[in-house]
Amino acid sequence: MMWGARVKAPSLEALRYTSSIAFDDRIALDVVRVNLAHLLMLFKQGIIGLEDAQRIYRSLRRMLKG
Repeated sequence: MMWGARVKAPSLEALRYTSSIAFDDRIALDVVRVNLAHLLMLFKQGIIGLEDAQRIYRSLRRMLKG
């Protein structure tokens, strides 16, 4: 297969970097909270309009509720 000949298996370092699911789970809620703060800043600066900010806010709040 030509594709397999050109693509190498991921390095051990790459596997370690991408296998952080257990850690990601522990910080997920904090990441959502940071995104809420960032959203507020973007809205206050006029970078994001009210409708978009409200949609994003509702989505982030749903993530916090699980």
